[in-house]
Amino acid sequence: MFSEVIQPRLPIPDDLNDQLANSQLKVTHTEWLRQVVPQLRLDASKLVCAFTLGNMMGDDGNEFVPPIVRDVSKASRSKESVLILLDLEANVPELPGYFRKHIQEVRDQLVGFNWTDMVEYDNARNLWKREIRDYTINQITSDIYLQSAREYEKHHYETVSRYWNNFLHGTPLDADY
Repeated sequence: MFSEVIQPRLPIPDDLNDQLANSQLKVTHTEWLRQVVPQLRLDASKLVCAFTLGNMMGDDGNEFVPPIVRDVSKASRSKESVLILLDLEANVPELPGYFRKHIQEVRDQLVGFNWTDMVEYDNARNLWKREIRDYTINQITSDIYLQSAREYEKHHYETVSRYWNNFLHGTPLDADY
């Protein structure tokens, strides 16, 4: 019923509740897709593209942790986490070149913000929202390849999720969802 796959040896953060764990796990997930999805006879390029787009429209925004009570450590880890993701996304060859270039340009701008200052943090977050999240949504509506990648991901989501959860948590492939 389920295809036999060889799960790769990739890093999984020890503490999935750590602030940087989410961004580090997305790096692992991207590489995992490249290695496992072809074994399932699925299009890894489309699935990596769609996974990356989904992150930019949604999950990546969770990395913005405001500098509560001037907690320099949390603010700098938040910035580090966002930059890890933008570094990943700017270097995903499965995304069109124009898109990767845009991500890199925004990433370069975000580096200059001081996230321990609430005004600068808000400016950085607003830049990200406008130039990454909203830009991604707009590009999907106008780029047929990006649309097809998202549709392909929806069609194969349950299958790929079973194998990802097996890799990440050891969940049996035949577990009820």
